[in-house]
Amino acid sequence: MKRKFFLVLLVFAIAISITNFTTFASSLNQLEEFDLNETNTYVIRATPDKEINLNGMSIEEYKASQNIITHPTNGVIELETDTGIVTLYEVSEFDLNENFKTETPPLTRAQPFGWLDTVNTTTISGWAWDSDRPNTPINVRMYFNNQTINKSWYIEITADMYRQDLVNAGIGNGYHGFNFGMNWNILPAGFYEIEVYGMGGSNALLQGCPKTYTITNPVGTLYNVTNYTISGWAWRASAPNNPIDVRIYLNNQTTGQWFGPFTITADLFSAGIGNNYHGFSAEVIWGSFPTGSYSADVSGIGVYEDLTPLLFNLTNSPKPFSIYQVNNYWCVDSGKHLDWDGSTIYSTEWNTAVTKWNNYKSGVIRKDTILINQDVKIQDVPALSSGAVAQTSISPSSGKGTGVISFSTSVMNGLGPLYKQIVCTHEIGHALGLRDNGGDGTSTIMHGSINTTTSNGNLTNADKINYDYMYNNKY
Repeated sequence: MKRKFFLVLLVFAIAISITNFTTFASSLNQLEEFDLNETNTYVIRATPDKEINLNGMSIEEYKASQNIITHPTNGVIELETDTGIVTLYEVSEFDLNENFKTETPPLTRAQPFGWLDTVNTTTISGWAWDSDRPNTPINVRMYFNNQTINKSWYIEITADMYRQDLVNAGIGNGYHGFNFGMNWNILPAGFYEIEVYGMGGSNALLQGCPKTYTITNPVGTLYNVTNYTISGWAWRASAPNNPIDVRIYLNNQTTGQWFGPFTITADLFSAGIGNNYHGFSAEVIWGSFPTGSYSADVSGIGVYEDLTPLLFNLTNSPKPFSIYQVNNYWCVDSGKHLDWDGSTIYSTEWNTAVTKWNNYKSGVIRKDTILINQDVKIQDVPALSSGAVAQTSISPSSGKGTGVISFSTSVMNGLGPLYKQIVCTHEIGHALGLRDNGGDGTSTIMHGSINTTTSNGNLTNADKINYDYMYNNKY
């Protein structure tokens, strides 16, 4: 039995000639030429289209029986036949031994046909069909042509969704629909024309093309910068149900340091914005940042022409704020005194620590008398349940309270004099309302891991700034 192979003209002149087109698809099959001596999969092509009768031979047998005219370095082999010069190419997605043996394509092919039905905020849908392969899904290629910046992108998907209306209309077995979930946030802002092509022997623009869509840039508002959070909202109106990311930078204007970027998704409930889920609330541990005056720069993330992030400042950004390493409770009374009572076997180190603080603000810390209400009590205990060297407890835990400073003798007794003094100075800082400070360096008295290798026992500038804040704003 004779087998005939259609000479396939592999031409796609629509998109390849457009130099600006790139793809944001994860992968794309490209037509390439290869050396036939190193391959085993072929398509025969000639111009004009014509048939070659293989007379029952395999493609290898046929190739061997022909006169090879030339073998260029680009991998093309031309064969002289009775019907003209024939060029052989390898195409990796076709396998003649498996595919063309069972079904011989027709000499002429019909163009794919279909419709682009819908382009909206979430979906691109329609259908595409090849009458030569009525029950086989075909691919469609979607082009996103940004008329504002004169650039285009495309993605290719398979039209294989079932649609009963296609069956009713006699369009194959109905598995020729596509319904692509589109996130417009991945493309630059601008006015778009969307064109969809059915991919086949001759690619064809679907009916209903082009459709248009406008992508907007991000907008939003920075609401608050508090002791715990940075909050606000951001969205792109062109994708009202898709959350966008926001980027946060923190600028310490006291030290000149920048921190960030910190990126979070604006997907929390925020009434009245799109589908109501475009809010953000970034929890911040301010204890990890240096003391100082800051600005919070918060931007919605859009897209550059090269698909890299493009930042748009939110309303109220940058927003000024200050970071102080302080608690919301303290033991200092309204007269701006910290009166202590009690006793400790580490009295020498305790008195040195009191002097360190009073040398900065004279007379604030003083020994209790019968005429003065006690603000904080000091005591020694065998050990603390936490295993810590010392602990300051203040009640209530909001505003002015009464405190107890406990020293663990089981730990303190193993320390040298300077280390003991540093511990006492640190605990007095807690009674003054200062918190453990991880942002201003290990030399600060209020650093949570302070020791004699990092501190000389004196107050640092950060300790003084935070003490000033408490003294001027809280006591």
